[in-house]
Amino acid sequence: MNKLKNKELMAFHPGYYIDEIIEEMGITQEEFAIRLGTTPKTISKLVNGETGISNDLALKLASLLNSSLEMWLNLQKAYDAKMLELQEEEQLKNQVNLIKQIDYSYFVKLGLLPDTRNAIEKIKNLCSFLSVARLGILLEKDYNVSYRNGIRDKKQKNILNANVWVETVTKIARDTVTKKFDLKKFNSVISEIAEMTLEPFAEIIEDVKKRLADCGVVLVLLPYLKDSGLHGFVKWLDKGKAVIAISDRRKSIDTFWFTFFHEARHVQQKKIKQINFTWKDSDSVISDDEADADAFSQFMLIPIDKYNVFLARNIFTFSSVKRFALEINRHPGIVVGRLQNDKKVSYASRLNELKTPIEF
Repeated sequence: MNKLKNKELMAFHPGYYIDEIIEEMGITQEEFAIRLGTTPKTISKLVNGETGISNDLALKLASLLNSSLEMWLNLQKAYDAKMLELQEEEQLKNQVNLIKQIDYSYFVKLGLLPDTRNAIEKIKNLCSFLSVARLGILLEKDYNVSYRNGIRDKKQKNILNANVWVETVTKIARDTVTKKFDLKKFNSVISEIAEMTLEPFAEIIEDVKKRLADCGVVLVLLPYLKDSGLHGFVKWLDKGKAVIAISDRRKSIDTFWFTFFHEARHVQQKKIKQINFTWKDSDSVISDDEADADAFSQFMLIPIDKYNVFLARNIFTFSSVKRFALEINRHPGIVVGRLQNDKKVSYASRLNELKTPIEF
């Protein structure tokens, strides 16, 4: 194959011209090889596009044909460049099915990528943003999220989108300045944040981020990415910097704070070489670390001894919930969420009015 054509791109192998020259000279390939000082096999492979023009061959061709050395080297260079263009075009076409599985508009709405309807442009933009050579890399078994990370739904789109979300968070976190991680300080800050949950979310969240950054933790809040199945994760960028990522799962105050303290526990566990994921309920597999994080979150949000006393009264009205929430200095929506989780009240209860919605 000494000539390759693909729509607008056409690549002529230097051997294409060698073949014409031999024909014009009226000699055989074997005789041309002798005159050039090489083997017939080399000329045959060259004419058939199976090998390129080396520096040595370029020198010999220039001498034999009284042409410039640069001409032959440039012919080979031009052909190689065209071949790379053809390969890139084919590679991009192979990724079209993958980009269709990703909600590109998510990145446009967040102002992270330019709007476009062209699939190839979407692929290029997303690959550049995520710093990957091709989208298929996000599906390789050793990437952040694989089929071994505790997710039951093993559909390709779930793994793909989960990795896209993780990489998006990571990119944001790397650009965020923090102090070096300090576990003792972090533990203290977590206790302080627990006392802030009664305050309006929008008024305290920037303060929460600042307190965490002061002890080496980046808090990244991003909307849920469709089909990722991820509501949060903890990842260590290095020994001195951890990332807590949370999506706007259910957009409810109780879910947010439960997820936050769950992920905070993973930071305390300090499993630096692994990423701890929080999947949507139907997809999760509970490990010992996850069970420990759940228990910690419940403990931080509602003291168990006071909660048991509250349960013993068996009166779950608007006023009783508000009164108990004020007593433990927690948002009433957190109390409602715990009661629903423990099946003390229905998820359809009017008490849901106490679960303040949140937006990132």
